[in-house]
Formats: sequence, C-alpha cells, structure tokens
Amino acid sequence: MGKTTDKPDNAIAAGLDAPADFTVGTPTEDPTVTALREENAALTEQLLELQERYDSLTGGAEQPVWATEREDSETEHQIELLKARVQLLDTHCQVDDGSQDLPVQGDPFFFHCPDEQCRRKLQTVRRRYRRFRDFLLLVIPQGREQSLAITHLQDSMLHAICGCVMNDPNSKPEA
Repeated sequence: MGKTTDKPDNAIAAGLDAPADFTVGTPTEDPTVTALREENAALTEQLLELQERYDSLTGGAEQPVWATEREDSETEHQIELLKARVQLLDTHCQVDDGSQDLPVQGDPFFFHCPDEQCRRKLQTVRRRYRRFRDFLLLVIPQGREQSLAITHLQDSMLHAICGCVMNDPNSKPEA
C-alpha cells in the first residue's frame, strides 16, 4: 500500500491542493467495478441465505410445517435468479487479459497493420482530405456550420481510412 497524503509530492512543491482522497502509489479501481463487486458480494450472501432456507424446507423428515410446495417453487425460482445474477456479475468483474481474442481480418475491433502500398494510399487520402478541409475553411463562413462541416469531414476521413485498411487483403490484424 502506498502512503496517503493530502498532496502529491510535485503538488506540494508547487503549492497546489490535491483532492482529499488522493492516494500516492495506490492504483484506483473503476467505481463501476467496485460497485459491481459490492453488489456481487451482497447477492452471494442473499443466495446463501436462500439456499439455507431451501435446504431447511426440503431437508428430509424434519421439514417445517409452514413449508408448502408454493414456497418451495418460489424459493427455487429466487435461487435460480440469484445464481444467474451472481454469474453475470462475476463475468463483469473479471479482468479481461485479451488471451481469448483471435485477430480476424476485417474486424474493426482489432488493429490492422497496413502494408507499404496501403500506407501510400492512406497518405494520399489524408492529403486530399486536408486540401478539401482548407477549401471548406475558405468557402464557409466561420460558425457552427463550418465546425459541423469539418467534424463530418473528419468522420468521413476516418471511415475512408478504415475502409482502405479493413478491406486490404495484405493488412494483417493484430491482437
């Protein structure tokens, strides 16, 4: 564990205030993951309580008088729902190390390393988009519409580059 301080060392030297919960040397976990872990722990506890109740309802000759078939089926249903919820939370709390990913040609969620010919094509695409951007900046008066035109031009260039790389048979997807 790292030491806790009100200010990081460089902030102390600069005389800056750090947040009250600032911790040096301790990696912070994503608040969503922390919340999921806490919810998972609570649901696991609830599942164990329901499992104990179910065991007492169905447990041999000493079954309680108040246990009815309806309560049995409701308890079973609650247990199944909680098991599914715990399993779902477990999958969300697991750290993805990427070991199960296999690169696939054309899959946009993998980096595709373009070959030299594709790189030259991408340079040409970027150069022409820059020229068109400069033209739009000259023709369209400064304002919201000019900003939107440039933003959509950037979008268009992104898709053009992606199309070149994803559809190039010589580009190699990497995990």
